[in-house]
Amino acid sequence: MNTFNELLGYLGVKERKATGNESVESIIFGDHFNDLCKALDLDSEIVKGYILEYSSFKLLQEQCLFSDDDIKLMEKYNEEVIVNLTFGEVLDKEFCNSFETYYESFGHVLNNKVETIAFKEKGKIIQAIKNTNRIKKSLNYIKNEGMFFNIYKDWLKRHKKPFNKEGDKLNEMKDIGILKENTISFLKMLNQLDGLACNEDMFQFENASNMLFIFRCYQLVNESSHKIDSSYEGDFLNILASLCIIEDINLKLYLAKQLIENGNLFDERIYTSLKAFLSNVYMLAIVYPEFIKKYIEVRILNKKDRFLISKEVNQQISMKEEFRNIKDLKQRLYIYEVLGKKSLFNFSEMMDEYEKVEVNNLKLYKSIYLRISSIQSTKKEADQFLIRDITDIVKICVESEMDIESIMSIYSFEIVEKVKTKWRSVRMSYK
Repeated sequence: MNTFNELLGYLGVKERKATGNESVESIIFGDHFNDLCKALDLDSEIVKGYILEYSSFKLLQEQCLFSDDDIKLMEKYNEEVIVNLTFGEVLDKEFCNSFETYYESFGHVLNNKVETIAFKEKGKIIQAIKNTNRIKKSLNYIKNEGMFFNIYKDWLKRHKKPFNKEGDKLNEMKDIGILKENTISFLKMLNQLDGLACNEDMFQFENASNMLFIFRCYQLVNESSHKIDSSYEGDFLNILASLCIIEDINLKLYLAKQLIENGNLFDERIYTSLKAFLSNVYMLAIVYPEFIKKYIEVRILNKKDRFLISKEVNQQISMKEEFRNIKDLKQRLYIYEVLGKKSLFNFSEMMDEYEKVEVNNLKLYKSIYLRISSIQSTKKEADQFLIRDITDIVKICVESEMDIESIMSIYSFEIVEKVKTKWRSVRMSYK
């Protein structure tokens, strides 16, 4: 057993016995995780489900960071079989082979103009695809997932429609209705993109704007504002705003809802131990997903025989470097095929939910917006909320002789300290 598995075993993370399949659902999270959920009055099975979905998505996303050389290899050896898929079939799934094809498949959703205006708009959208495509022009490939948000931003800029604003520039009288309208419009567009999971586009939108989180927080706080005591209302809103650094949208929204509806944030005792409370939240929502992602990867890669290169391809390879590159690519594509792409969002339901949000307390909305914007600005300054490389944590545990729970706690507290420096005191009555 390697050191990484030993560490996770200490937490109680392990495989359910005799499953006979590679489903991530068979992973047991253990008592440490369950105790954290219990302390926060959270349903451990629901939290586990969100973490498994998000960790699998992030692992899959890492495998799909195809370089130009990867694309050339998949083209050259397009018949090479991974498990059931070939290299060529992965290319077909992940890419469009021309700007026009991407427009006709997905980009046209942005074009609601008529006749001659529509023709001009089409040209502008295709130009935006060209400008934001990161793949070498000579390869004629456009990545399907994640491209739409880029051309959507260009479309908003050309039509002077903001999808977010810096906190201090928010004009609550003018901007809130527009921000809500553009958020719902984006969800509607994603719902029209047949054949795409749209997970990357949704995460890009929320990471850049926090709109889903801001409107949900407003709705939850507005409905419960009569319960908030003035002695802790500032910390109440700052704790809620601090959830914005959690990248998993579904888990972030679930936590906001549960911490308010279960009454956690109305318990005055947590405000005497704010750091410990928020540290536990971050351990669940930021630290655990990274460990589970690595666990899923190690678990899948135990099937080493899956990365053998076929005899036909072996005979064509003339350089050792190319052999290594193909083997590495095949390993990544094996993870890709085992995990498979799944949509993490129901855009139709999300549209309905956000349509129902009515902002009638502008001061409360702005107070929440400013707090979240301040914390988000820290996240934009540096990628400081991403966990250290797992191998570094393993090394720290071995060299310091500290247990994994202590390391996780230290890391969670570090995040809390960074976030707290951006807490704002927004003196605005909202009752």
